[in-house]
Amino acid sequence: MGGVRGGATANGLFSAREAEIVELIALGFEDKQIAVQLGISRRTVRTHLERLFSDLEVHSRAAAVALWMTAGRP
Repeated sequence: MGGVRGGATANGLFSAREAEIVELIALGFEDKQIAVQLGISRRTVRTHLERLFSDLEVHSRAAAVALWMTAGRP
């Protein structure tokens, strides 16, 4: 798995922004809805997810959410 990055949450797996995005995914939000909610572009949402998937070595939103839920989310 990826290392701890600057600004990482207490669980060390997700940055604060990544945790926000994964939480919204867990609530059923799609990329466009996440972008509106967080005031960022859809492309920025995708970039965060691509980086997260790579760092955590997961290949789906469901896998990222599962890791977030079991890693002691903030």
